Amino acid sequence: MALSYDPLNYLRRSLELNPSHQDAAYMYAKYLIQNREFLEAVTYLNHFINNFEENSRLRNLLAQAFLQLEKFDEAQNSVNIALSHTPRSINVLHTAFVIKKAIGDKFSALHFLERIVSLGDPSVEILCEMADLLDCTTELERKSNILDIAYSINPKNREIFVQLADSFLKYFKNNAFEELNKHMIEMFLDHFKKYIPAYFSIELQKEVNQWIKKFKGQPALL
Repeated sequence: MALSYDPLNYLRRSLELNPSHQDAAYMYAKYLIQNREFLEAVTYLNHFINNFEENSRLRNLLAQAFLQLEKFDEAQNSVNIALSHTPRSINVLHTAFVIKKAIGDKFSALHFLERIVSLGDPSVEILCEMADLLDCTTELERKSNILDIAYSINPKNREIFVQLADSFLKYFKNNAFEELNKHMIEMFLDHFKKYIPAYFSIELQKEVNQWIKKFKGQPALL
């Protein structure tokens, strides 16, 4: 009989020999979720937690599986239990963010992202997720500042720079010229003091250039 080298077979065998092995349980449940077998993952994780012991990583996976099944109350309950055990876990906090975002609770979603940022150096992905949640009319200063930080971390990311430029322009358009924040103007001009990227669309290049000329024509604002 030919040997099977399917990792899943080894995981199942490992759990047969030691059904309370948390690492094997985690790997097995993660495999189920990655293969979109969400209901089976929920059944397995509930069985493991109820029969062996509480585990924050497994609760986090259970929350993710419930989320995929659009069982939001169960997902929130599971992630809350995980957070009660590991309140500083970035993985669990991110799951909590995704759940809040899915149900449209922007305030709580931002809260969880802010907790992630407070735990250490933020990733570009986290900063971009924060920027995406911010309103494009009333929170443009904060949005621009966050995108500016994200771009400083990864200055080769063209998409972030396009979003940053667009955020600047929306801020300038949505506010009275004489009331524009000096810091925002300085940030904008500093980014384009050498050139306007050729990968910007023609329309975006034109708008950026118009605002540069506008500001340089009003030195009192600088």
